[in-house]
Amino acid sequence: MTTVDAETLPAIAPDARVLILGYHRIADLTSDPWSLSVSPGLFAEQLQEVCARVRPQSLEHVLRDGPLSNPAIVVTFDDGYADTLSTALPLLKQHGVPATVFLPTGCIATDREFWWDELERLLLTPGTLPSRLRMSINGLVHAWEFERHVYSDGDAASHREWRAWESAPTVRHAAYREMWAVLSRTPPETRTVILDELFAATGLDRRARNTHRLLTQAETVELGRDEQIDFGSHTVSHTAMSALDPDEQRAEVIASKRWLEDVRPGPVVTFAYPYGQKEHYTPQSMSIVKESGFVCACANFPGVVTASTHAYELPRLQVHHWGRAEFARVLDHWLRR
Repeated sequence: MTTVDAETLPAIAPDARVLILGYHRIADLTSDPWSLSVSPGLFAEQLQEVCARVRPQSLEHVLRDGPLSNPAIVVTFDDGYADTLSTALPLLKQHGVPATVFLPTGCIATDREFWWDELERLLLTPGTLPSRLRMSINGLVHAWEFERHVYSDGDAASHREWRAWESAPTVRHAAYREMWAVLSRTPPETRTVILDELFAATGLDRRARNTHRLLTQAETVELGRDEQIDFGSHTVSHTAMSALDPDEQRAEVIASKRWLEDVRPGPVVTFAYPYGQKEHYTPQSMSIVKESGFVCACANFPGVVTASTHAYELPRLQVHHWGRAEFARVLDHWLRR
């Protein structure tokens, strides 16, 4: 893999345009507050739409050799959910679409779900909650009261399409959003302790649901063997880099790279910032990624990559549960800009 300058993408022609698509999950979920999942059927339709327009390329190929077409489309996945292997990969292979999978290496092969999924399980799945839940962080106590603590299958079904940025339809949904805001600013070790306490208070088993689990070590190896898949780093702990000091950031970046290169021999040269909004990384984060041997870093805001795009701040369009017609309109919007 050739290297690129810190602020340029020399393999991309001045008039070329590359749209990087970002996915997380390919699954049918009963609750998806952050719109991270696309159903298998719709994912197949989206791949058909991509292939009808261009010959999809891998991110590494675009960086090394430039786009095969103008515009070009690249597919990426974040986080390492198990359905990346079981559901996404067969569809990618069926349609001949390569993908880069960004893995938070310390989260792989654990029996835990991501913290936002554990919170969804605690609050937004059918069952009974205590009348009060609390968490204590640095001496500050946060508490939530639940007037209607029984949540039925019908309740859950009626709120299936709720998203966390919308008005909360129940006290549970309001609590989910408020707890998420608190926990997103909490160090990972403290956050795990708090979630364990919440699981104990509700009597729920904290072990990962099969529908929400992450890849195992063996599954990661199997995924990495496929010629259509490239691995990229997503740090170790999936912590926002802006929440870490420079030494912690560097340790996360380097350790994740080494882990991935042990799992799949060969250089790992692509990176994606956890969460990926501009407030989640800093100019120093970008420098650390470059100094650690990565040739690019993907963010999480929409845009099109051109020759003048900063190599360590590549925009990505996060794909949602869009049917083919809506997906086509979204592609047209970005590829014609």
